[in-house]
Amino acid sequence: MFIYLFWFGRVHVYPCGRVKVLYLILSKKGVIILPDIYAKAGGVTNMQAFMWNEEKVNEELKKYMTKAFHSIKNMCRTQESNLRMGSFTLGVSRVACSTVLKGWEA
Repeated sequence: MFIYLFWFGRVHVYPCGRVKVLYLILSKKGVIILPDIYAKAGGVTNMQAFMWNEEKVNEELKKYMTKAFHSIKNMCRTQESNLRMGSFTLGVSRVACSTVLKGWEA
């Protein structure tokens, strides 16, 4: 398992066998810990094989990552939770909305 820290303006990835313990310690110290789903989100770009230069890719990536971060932060404010739980709640709510829209209500 890994933990993703936002430290000095950059995302740092650390392997950690005891993520829960480290998460609690760092949270108490005020370290921003990014949810893994968000930290990994920028890893796959240009799936549609557009002929973009690096500037265009970075511009689009920044747009989508900023939008995703604001969505997570809004969920955190609504649920009064940390980034990890906010991203989890946002993901579950999006899946729930999709299943309802497809008519797969339980």
